[in-house]
Amino acid sequence: MSKFGGTMNEYSKISIDKFNGKNLDSTTYFLSHCHSDHMEGLKTNDFFQRLRKSSIDIHLYTSKITRDILSNDDRYSHLEPFIDVLEIEAPKIIKIPNENGPSSEVTVTLLAAGHCPGSVMFLFEGDEGTVLYTGDFRWPSKKQSRYLKSGDDVKKIDSLYLDTTFCVPSFLRIPERETSCASLIKFTKQKLLSRNNVVRLVLPAQYGYEHLFVELYNALKQKIHVDSSKISQFLDIDSISEAITEDPCTRIHACYSKLNCRDNSLPCGYSTRNMNVVIIKVSAMWFAELKTLNDPLVLDEKEKIYRLFYSTHSSLEEVCDFVSDLSPHKIYPNVVPIGSSEKQVLDLLDKYRKDVGKEEKSTSHEIITLGSFSRAQNYEAESSQSTDLLFDMDLCSPIKDRLTKSRKIERNNLTDSETENEVAKSSQSPDLFDLTDSTTTKRGNDSSDSTLDEFTLDSKTKRGNDSGDSTPDEFTPDKKSSSQFKFVNGKLDLIADHNVKRRKLFSN
Repeated sequence: MSKFGGTMNEYSKISIDKFNGKNLDSTTYFLSHCHSDHMEGLKTNDFFQRLRKSSIDIHLYTSKITRDILSNDDRYSHLEPFIDVLEIEAPKIIKIPNENGPSSEVTVTLLAAGHCPGSVMFLFEGDEGTVLYTGDFRWPSKKQSRYLKSGDDVKKIDSLYLDTTFCVPSFLRIPERETSCASLIKFTKQKLLSRNNVVRLVLPAQYGYEHLFVELYNALKQKIHVDSSKISQFLDIDSISEAITEDPCTRIHACYSKLNCRDNSLPCGYSTRNMNVVIIKVSAMWFAELKTLNDPLVLDEKEKIYRLFYSTHSSLEEVCDFVSDLSPHKIYPNVVPIGSSEKQVLDLLDKYRKDVGKEEKSTSHEIITLGSFSRAQNYEAESSQSTDLLFDMDLCSPIKDRLTKSRKIERNNLTDSETENEVAKSSQSPDLFDLTDSTTTKRGNDSSDSTLDEFTLDSKTKRGNDSGDSTPDEFTPDKKSSSQFKFVNGKLDLIADHNVKRRKLFSN
């Protein structure tokens, strides 16, 4: 969970991902994505009045997808007149108003962050320096952006405000999302060979995993059943909207219920004779304790479910590569991971730069922390067992039907008092992107020495058991699998195919 306070040391009139308290004094606002820890104060009447009644022209800048998500929810749609959409990788000069003096300008470039639909990083360039704010991001080590370069060289970054969610040795490496998706697709395809099997995806957050839906649909041509709220949420995003459905007859479900879901049942209540529900729980935290891992998708023998290793945050290796490539003058970690400390995060980042031959520059790098990480509350949505914690917040409030144009026009014609009352009423309701009715839960005893199925997927695998037995069918591994994982010196390491050169990260 981000602890970034909203303002940077540079460009003091700008606030990012925080819209309350001292941030109400800012004159320019940016939202990186729609997760609740980045939206504090966004739906309050105080922020609305700051936008609406200011003597200067104040805007909220977002990506198009983020704007669409906000516009399709009544609790945020009143902000639409003040939202300006910035295109990805299209530098734009933004005016920063000043109520007590002349305005200034900054060039802003949005870079895709790979965290969830619409998530972006913000690159600011102006008189106060070049600053990059990552928000939450998943940035593959091999990825590069021409907007982070100046000619043939890397652009000089004065300050980097960095997502350090997984900056711990236990998450040195995380399977690439393409690898995890491939395992999920193969496994799901095999399970659906049995006519009684229905696959149920259990997600750590209801928003941010739509990439899985799209990949499953594209590969299997099977839509994913979701709640009506998600249908409304993604009306304007074709790739997602065509992959999801309200029809419970489909054989892949990611529907959601706050009530306990019985074994071999679906949250939506849909059932057929001899139906066998195959549960796949998507997470990253659960895998931190495993000593060996042959595939991103494994059987949890204790819970009798499957687990998919999938992360929307960068691994330690990816973060270190990112920092090494950019070599920023100052680093501001936004998160201190659970089980770690500020010093450990900073030491890991600094050590990596030294290990890749940049020790001579390390003394010029000022590393600063903005706060500590606190465990987010999580509620027992699926069973009496503890749920996995990833650091994105669950969306547990339904989205109301999208406003029609006439309703939006009607809203714009409200009197000042009527509008204020409506916004005030909206701010009393549970946040669409936040947890409600939540209780703090501890992780169950996820024994790290549980025997895991060794499995691959083979196109010649026999059809599964149609008896309706809820015990997961056997899944055997693909002998041609190009990647394996193991723990080396207490760290999760990737054993690549023999034709892929391994890279040593840290010297002993």
